[in-house]
Amino acid sequence: MVDGEVADTAITFRLGDFWIELLHKSKVVSGEYKADADCTNKGAGIYLQVQVEDTDIFYDTVVANGIVPSQKPKNFPWNQREFIVVDPNGYKIAFFSLNT
Repeated sequence: MVDGEVADTAITFRLGDFWIELLHKSKVVSGEYKADADCTNKGAGIYLQVQVEDTDIFYDTVVANGIVPSQKPKNFPWNQREFIVVDPNGYKIAFFSLNT
């Protein structure tokens, strides 16, 4: 769920004790982060896997918060139900739960 936002600069998502902060690349001031932000091949082949308790309920929460996933939840042969959100830089975040 969206936990905090600084307009046009950063947004933080929190799920329990896990959080992700997304920074707008033009607002990054740290030299180390700036070098990464200026990299041109972002997100190619990168998937961040985040396990959630119930994929469908979490999907509904994500959509209710104004985020548009790139796919609806579906079952995969590796015993997971998941959906994917692609961030503005092309990184893919797969939210999944295990099929029981």
